[in-house]
Amino acid sequence: MRSLLPVTGAFVALLDKSEKNHEHCADFFKTFTGEVFTTEPVLT
Repeated sequence: MRSLLPVTGAFVALLDKSEKNHEHCADFFKTFTGEVFTTEPVLT
């Protein structure tokens, strides 16, 4: 199984439709089938 540890920018692009990479991130997370891990500093 694949694992992913995204940085803050990936979450911002995923949630903010005005970000230039929003479509790319949304498409990636729609098809990603592994586990996603993160840390508290990334979320804050």
